[in-house]
Amino acid sequence: MRALLLLAAMLAAAPAAAQDYLALTQARDADAFAADMAARARDVALTNERFALEARLRTEQALSDLARASARPAPVPTLVPAPRIPSPKIGTPPSLEPLVSTPVEPS
Repeated sequence: MRALLLLAAMLAAAPAAAQDYLALTQARDADAFAADMAARARDVALTNERFALEARLRTEQALSDLARASARPAPVPTLVPAPRIPSPKIGTPPSLEPLVSTPVEPS
């Protein structure tokens, strides 16, 4: 039974033992290079998206500034006099007529 287990273990380890060290190193390096390239591609994509969002934000801010600058100001309300105030009359006011004196001739 031991011999059978030993033979099974050697058969299972045979493919791994058949690979040379250079091929394993190159495969590991290729995996690391692919991971680095994927990380770089993600970084470039995120940077591009950030710049696009910043540009859109600046555009929206400029458009809102233009809209605010071209907006018409609120109309100035007109003042309406109260209805109890009498309208002004042209001439001497009646209350001042008794105070008007006639010129006195010098003697």
